[in-house]
Amino acid sequence: MPWNVSSPMSQRTDFVRDLEKGLFNFSDLCAHYGVSRKTGYKWRARYLQEGSPGLADRKRRPKSCPHATEAEIQARVIAVRKDHPFWGPRKVKAWLEQRFSRTAWPAASTIGDLLKRAHLVRPRRRRTPPGHPGKPLTVPEQPNHIWTVDFKGEFLTTDGVYCYPLTVVDSFSRYLLGCQALPAIALPFVQPVFTRLFAEFGLPTLIRSDNGVPFATQAILRLSKLQVWWLHLGIRTELIEPARPQQNGRHERFHRTLKAETARPPAGSLRAQQRVFNRFRFIYNTERPHEYLDDLRHRVSAAHYRNVELRLARTLAALGVERIDDLQPIAVIRYRNQLREQGLSNRSANLVVDNLRTMLGWANECGLVEANPLGRIRRLPDGAGHQRCVRRALSEDEIRAFLKAAEADDRDTAKTWRTKGGGEKNHRRTAVRIPQAPMWRGFLETGARWSELTRTRWSDVDLRRRTLLLRAENTKARRRRVVPLGGALVAELRRLRGLQARALSAAIDDGDRVFLTPEGSRWCRPTNNAMRVFNRILVRAGIDRVDAEGRKLDIPALRHTFGSRMARSGAGLVHVQRLLGHSDPKLTAQVYTHLDVEDLRSAIEGVIGR
Repeated sequence: MPWNVSSPMSQRTDFVRDLEKGLFNFSDLCAHYGVSRKTGYKWRARYLQEGSPGLADRKRRPKSCPHATEAEIQARVIAVRKDHPFWGPRKVKAWLEQRFSRTAWPAASTIGDLLKRAHLVRPRRRRTPPGHPGKPLTVPEQPNHIWTVDFKGEFLTTDGVYCYPLTVVDSFSRYLLGCQALPAIALPFVQPVFTRLFAEFGLPTLIRSDNGVPFATQAILRLSKLQVWWLHLGIRTELIEPARPQQNGRHERFHRTLKAETARPPAGSLRAQQRVFNRFRFIYNTERPHEYLDDLRHRVSAAHYRNVELRLARTLAALGVERIDDLQPIAVIRYRNQLREQGLSNRSANLVVDNLRTMLGWANECGLVEANPLGRIRRLPDGAGHQRCVRRALSEDEIRAFLKAAEADDRDTAKTWRTKGGGEKNHRRTAVRIPQAPMWRGFLETGARWSELTRTRWSDVDLRRRTLLLRAENTKARRRRVVPLGGALVAELRRLRGLQARALSAAIDDGDRVFLTPEGSRWCRPTNNAMRVFNRILVRAGIDRVDAEGRKLDIPALRHTFGSRMARSGAGLVHVQRLLGHSDPKLTAQVYTHLDVEDLRSAIEGVIGR
């Protein structure tokens, strides 16, 4: 059976019908229908006067409007418009005010409404905006892969001429390819700049820009003459979404630096401004440090180059190949199987093949070899189920031995540094070595990841409250967390700050990093240097890096050790999850898998003792 539909009209009809029956008190009847007595009397009076039609809603439009435009004024406005059909409301108003200055004419918006009601305004046809491919998703993989282009906001030089800086940046290397001061953004000025850049640096694979002129138009697919020229040259184009400058954020951030260093104050003329741009481009490309590329700089250092060269030479010698043209995929697969038989994990064996495949891929792109013979070799499965080594946690005795060995390593190595001294010859900034024992204790007592602890600044450490703030931008889950510090770690941090000031011969600011390399510079990533120090400490402490069960120790194992110590002390799963910064409690539950037999024996004895 369908639901009964109730409307205000039907409720009013029921109200007067119940009222005529005389079975209810008037006040009770009004309360039953949810209206006031005043409203009830109003509808009863209308029903008595007009019957059922009087219960309908009446029009609420006012009978008169005191500020309505007079009919005579409306007629004059319409007459002027008919005489001049292409005049807009403002021109009609101005014309009437010039000839009838004593009359109070309505506003231009009111005149526009009058003309619309008189059907004297032709509706403007709305243009359908051209489609957009969406957010750019291409990631630069090598130099000359993606160029980003844009015009920095125009500004006046001191001679009163507008300057429109055209900037072109290589998205991978951050190399400033061009910065040209142009008098306009028209195609005849822009195209010669790109012709010169293509001749000097070659053609990129893709050019990314915003939706402004001359890079894009409102035509089909937002194509412009400049884009068509790029497509004829074989260059793909990519547009950011309208009103989304953050999708080309690194280029926009570069414009901030460009404006601060070249346009405040502006030069005297376009030619003088171009000289300023040229000087800035030279410094930007050759002298100015790029923090984002700091890791790239370390990875292409001389030591890293030698390591890669030696590893490649050993691989080719093991394959028995002297020429790349003689390299066969079956030989590489056999060598990978030999590495697995020697005890290497699938992941380590894959790395050997991946390095060789990447080098050959680069040689193929540069035209040094015709094809990459390793392009079709499949990688071995290297997930969690195929790991040969599982991390383990240190026991309490091993923790004490590890920290003691770390302090002894700092003392012995510091003596060697004082003997040899610092300088470029020894690749050291100072003759004083920065101790590393506080950093190892920090890993064991905070449970922080490598990237979280090595990016900590002195402003994040509160020695009085004994807390450490891990900022959201440094954590994996992008959530800030505060970790309490132990008394021993706080004492070591106090000594560390004073020693850093003496070693670097400068005051330590709150914005400086807490944990530095032995040379006194910032850590970039867990490089071989950090692992060499870690392995040296393990040997001094008499701790095997891989035990009899195949469980290994590395820097992330110190974080697992912290979680296991919390579990041994009886800390709840929620507390451990919060300290470790896990977003999923399942990850925290894996901490309890590091508990050894003795920990389980203590737990069982505790239960039996009850």
